[in-house]
Order: sequence, then structure tokens, then C-alpha cells
Amino acid sequence: MTRFILKLLSPLLLLLTACGGGGGGGDGGNACQELDAKLKNYFDTIEEKNNKIINGNVCNSNGSPIVRIHIHTADGQEYICSGTVISSDSVLTAAHCVTNYNKNSSVYRISVLQGEMWYTTKDWYWPKLYNSGSDREFISEMGVDVSSYDIAIIKINGTFAVNPVPIMTKIVSGKAIIAGYGKDEHGNSGILRAAYAKIYRNHQSVVTTRYDDTDTQVCFGDSGGPMFIRVNGQLAVYGITSMGNGTPDCKNGDITSYTALYNIYPFIQQLTSVSTF
Repeated sequence: MTRFILKLLSPLLLLLTACGGGGGGGDGGNACQELDAKLKNYFDTIEEKNNKIINGNVCNSNGSPIVRIHIHTADGQEYICSGTVISSDSVLTAAHCVTNYNKNSSVYRISVLQGEMWYTTKDWYWPKLYNSGSDREFISEMGVDVSSYDIAIIKINGTFAVNPVPIMTKIVSGKAIIAGYGKDEHGNSGILRAAYAKIYRNHQSVVTTRYDDTDTQVCFGDSGGPMFIRVNGQLAVYGITSMGNGTPDCKNGDITSYTALYNIYPFIQQLTSVSTF
């Protein structure tokens, strides 16, 4: 598989590469507690704290398969995305995180922080069709064409000390858990947060959620982070945080799209071995 350096997504869209983990209090639950209960039984990972964000919770990143990704550009800029460990040396994230986020400067180095452990990277990969013009699907509630292939795999040097998360390859509906390291309502970022979110619609290639004052939302910096769904009492990655429809504060009225793994699972198979449901 070859690396492909491509242009950014459409400027009509608000990329979520730089604000924070969506909420989850809309249904009265604590998303971190469920991550703890569901993932710990299977992965022995995330612990929980009771701090609040946009209707959500702050989680302990130690032992978590949800990682913080630092992207460095050739002109000295740095920004963060989120991602998920899906195999011993592979992170699942969004293609727009690892391509030319800054049109005037290419990505030249990526570092991955899992808990308190830093990892250097070998390389990163995304589909040939990403942002090629033939990868678009019109999402009516967003009023824009979105990428069907906003997915990337980052390969690290060495192996992770946490167990990977399985992938969901079938279409489901209901309540999900979203997570990431983006900004909260106070502008703070870099802290793992998790929240409940209701799936609004399953499209051919993306999943969408809608935020209002009682629901939850991801924001800048959560790009590439996971959308989890329950499978037989366990959690699997169902989607990848991709983009919003342009609400500057990522709040009331914003609609977010997540790259659907049921549509693009073969790309993952080419690069790494993963567990699936």
C-alpha cells in the first residue's frame, strides 16, 4: 500500500482536527463508566473520572486504546487528532488528519501518545479514492458532499501495551459512545473525553449524529476518534469522527458525520489484521 498525499476536504465543511470530546449526559448516563464496564471486561482498559464537558465525561487515558495523535508539518506547525488502537501496531484515524491539513505545508512527522507512552511512527496510509472526486456522498441533512473514504491507518514503531479494539462491519442503530481528545466548552483540549450519542442516520458510507442542547457532540481535535457501538455486551468501533456541517462552536444544530467502517473495511484488511463483529 502506498502513501498518498492529497488535498484537504471541501472548505464548505468544518474539519474537526483541532475541539473536543462530545458529551453523553443527555440520557443521564456516564459514558466513561460504560467504557470502563464494557472495555475493561474485554480489554482491561479505561478508568473513569466524574468531570463534565458538553454533557459528557472525562476519562483516564492510562490503559485506554483511544490515543492522542500529534501531527507535525514541514513549516513547524503541530495539531492533534484522535485515534483507536485496532491491532498491536496500528491506529485507526481520519485521512484528513494525516494528509495536507495545511495546504501550504506537508505532514512530515506523526507521534502517537497512548496513556503516558509516546510512540514514533513508521508511516501512514489512506485510500487512493480519498478526496478524488469520486469518493463523495451527498448528505442531505448536512447539505454537503462528504468523503466516503476519510480513513487512515498509522503504523507505529514497536507494539502497543494495550489490547486492540474490534471493528463493527455491519449496519446497526441506536445509542453509541463517542470519544476523543479535542476541546471542551472552555477551549481546553488534550484530555480524553467520552459521551453518549444517538445515531441519527446510517448512510451508504457515513453515519451522522445531530447535536442540540440535550444531546452530545464532538468538536475540533476529536477528528479520527472512535464511535463505539455495543455488540453482544462488548464495544466495537463503528465509525471514525470525520467532519461537522460548519457550526463554529460545535453546539446547537451541528451535525457530525463519521466514516462508516461497514463500507470501507477492506481497506483496513489490506494493512492489518483486526477482530471484527
